[in-house]
Amino acid sequence: MTEEKKKAKTFELPGQTKELDMGTANIASNEASLIFYETLHTQRPNSEMAIRWLLQHGKLPMDEAKLWSKKLGTAKKTAAVASSSKQKLKVSEALA
Repeated sequence: MTEEKKKAKTFELPGQTKELDMGTANIASNEASLIFYETLHTQRPNSEMAIRWLLQHGKLPMDEAKLWSKKLGTAKKTAAVASSSKQKLKVSEALA
């Protein structure tokens, strides 16, 4: 018996990890989410919540997607380094 491995989907836009399927039973939910996040992004262009959702679903223009993909990727790494540095400080303080 041979099992076919599922191929990971590849997306054209940077930062996109999900496909927004408008042809399923959840069409109303997906459409409502799309309208909400597009409106939020229009009203508050720097809303990280809207940017992340639109980026993940491939709804940002290419140039904006490249910019935010870089910024959000860097922000994650910085936060991880900062928290691990704090952890090291706490451990060294406890030992002293």
